[in-house]
Amino acid sequence: MAASVQSLDPTVQANMKRDNISSDQIVDLALLADEIDTNTYSEIILALPGDTQKAHFKTLQTLVDADFNTISMYQLMILPGTEFGSDKVKADYDMTLKYRVIPRCFGIYDLLGESLVVAEIEEICVANKTLPYDDYLACRRMNLIVNLFFNDRVFGEVIHLLRWNGLGLA
Repeated sequence: MAASVQSLDPTVQANMKRDNISSDQIVDLALLADEIDTNTYSEIILALPGDTQKAHFKTLQTLVDADFNTISMYQLMILPGTEFGSDKVKADYDMTLKYRVIPRCFGIYDLLGESLVVAEIEEICVANKTLPYDDYLACRRMNLIVNLFFNDRVFGEVIHLLRWNGLGLA
């Protein structure tokens, strides 16, 4: 069962012209999935217009508390021809953009006797007027922590013990 929310923050949702189901409905959905013993999956995107470290962490916390099996965390890709790819939106939200090599999309190829190094790149947002670069890095570190210690239930017993003792994961 998937619930790709991108963000649960109302400001971010308004900026991206999206209306998600409520946080309460997300939790109910995850609980229902648990009752019928099915996997749950959610996706969020970092650095959307209006995003902040606090908003990103709150979205993560809600999804962790809802006990999704996997939370996939992405960075905002700037795709040509999309609204976020327009010069106006980039300027309106004071986006700081960087290029990166797409994972597993590179290689050395021989073409007509010449060796070519080829990489596919993408443009991503690493800061905006509400998310400074240092906060972006803090969010990326938190994403790594969620991926390592929460996703796929590697530490499921520890998480269950924390919850059972009323400690939560905050």
